[in-house]
Amino acid sequence: MGEWQSKKVLVTGGTGFIGSHVVQALLAEGARVRVLAHYNGGGHLGNLAELAPQERAEVEVVWGDLRDPDSVRRAVQGMERVLHLGALISIPYS
Repeated sequence: MGEWQSKKVLVTGGTGFIGSHVVQALLAEGARVRVLAHYNGGGHLGNLAELAPQERAEVEVVWGDLRDPDSVRRAVQGMERVLHLGALISIPYS
């Protein structure tokens, strides 16, 4: 059993490129994963949509905003660990 086995883990930024890979690794280690996802109006899961359906079904998605204390409070409730990967993204033109 690994360090993450059965741990309740919140991942902020879990819909992003790096975050979705962290989510996948946590699932493989047996963690119970919740993702705080920023609601974008369409309910899109970002890179989480690329996970296999059985993996995606194991992820609890909580919609909210890191800038909103109530969203964060709800997201961390009951969690044992938090991996904070959420950030304001910026993809400049090249």
